[in-house]
Amino acid sequence: MKIAIIGAGFTGLACTFYACSSQQTTNVALFDRSSIGAGASGVAAGCMHPYAPYSFKYAWQGPEALKDALELIDIASQENKGDPPLIRQGLCRLFLKDEAPFPTPPTEATIFCKEKIKLHFPYLDPVEHMCCLHQGYSVDTKRYLKNLWRVCERLGAGFEKRNIQSFKELEDYDHIIACTGAYAREIEEAKDVAISQQKGQLLTLAWDPDMQPPQYPLHMRGYLVMAEDAASCYAGATFERSFQDPFPDRERAEAEIRKKLHEFSPACSALQFLDCQAGLRAYAKNRLPLIVPLSEKHWMVSGMGSKGLLYHAFCAKTVMQQMGIIL
Repeated sequence: MKIAIIGAGFTGLACTFYACSSQQTTNVALFDRSSIGAGASGVAAGCMHPYAPYSFKYAWQGPEALKDALELIDIASQENKGDPPLIRQGLCRLFLKDEAPFPTPPTEATIFCKEKIKLHFPYLDPVEHMCCLHQGYSVDTKRYLKNLWRVCERLGAGFEKRNIQSFKELEDYDHIIACTGAYAREIEEAKDVAISQQKGQLLTLAWDPDMQPPQYPLHMRGYLVMAEDAASCYAGATFERSFQDPFPDRERAEAEIRKKLHEFSPACSALQFLDCQAGLRAYAKNRLPLIVPLSEKHWMVSGMGSKGLLYHAFCAKTVMQQMGIIL
């Protein structure tokens, strides 16, 4: 069985891995208009947890999706021996005094009171409570995508840099799976799929050496994640429904992201600018991942929004099961 996968981001690479791992496949080819992880997946800050926004309730299929993602990240980590780990455990949710009452945290969490926060992180002065989620993770997305592709390549997958605009271009394949995210509707047979685009930007900022770096990513309405070198950090993100192009817009990104940082840390909001990156996210109407059979042999997986890292392995495994490629 010959399988073609379009899109070399989180979901496309996950589909490629599962297809290569199936005894039913004889040929697996991955196509992308650019390179491995060159789209929104490669720009992502890499934070992942199974909870819904602003609550400790599980997101749709959150625990199962987290389990599948961790398994795939672990497989990619085996290609990473001798380098820093691809993944770090722990993620902190921040709560301000004027917010709703502090929700009951999950059992897999550690609570920091205001006194402890002020002692260790005085630059988080507006924060009343900090909840460290043990089921939260930060992933080096660029290295993860690179290493997962190495695994797929070792299993026999091939890659071609090519902008596929119609499934007709790949008619020699038995099954075709489009994992093109925000560009889903640019494929002729998927032009009526209900997917909307949203632009997301993040900043790279220089960390102040006089400030103790946080051990875990910090999340509220905005987020801050330390880079591996501890000399810089990533801050985000914007959620732009209206935009002119997919390219970085430093002025807008700084205005929106620094405002979010200022809510929980005025000191962090003033960190020196280093870089700005942008990518396009895909959303379905119900804000849930979209797995759509477009014909007997053609499938579309899209609509991950800002939770592509959480859902990519789960959705890839699901579509492979529905196609009968894996059990």
